[in-house]
Amino acid sequence: MNESLEEAMARLRREFSEAAVERLAAIRQSLSQLDDPAGAASAIEILEREAHKLHGGGATFGLPMISRLGAALEELAGVALTELDRDRMARLTAALGTVIEAGEGFSESDEAALLAELGDDLPPEEDY
Repeated sequence: MNESLEEAMARLRREFSEAAVERLAAIRQSLSQLDDPAGAASAIEILEREAHKLHGGGATFGLPMISRLGAALEELAGVALTELDRDRMARLTAALGTVIEAGEGFSESDEAALLAELGDDLPPEEDY
């Protein structure tokens, strides 16, 4: 039986959401390795790559907060290791976790509360 376009998009969105959990875990692991001089460069590469995938996938599948948070993390990871804002990265990662773990249950009121909590940590939406 052929899958309809709607069914295919729903399946792909579920697959993205499942992969997002794994990408979040990789980002969290990378953050924990930034203080290790031997592994920091590799950790930041992984963090930037996984954030990039969340940025693009979130946009593709209509998950704007995942996309926006991924973009912000990707941008933060693109600076020199000595200039990393680890506290801000940790706050954005925690927010990303909130969105990903809520899944379909992440509401507009949840988004408003998260945006208020993040304040200036998250650049304006039009930047992405």
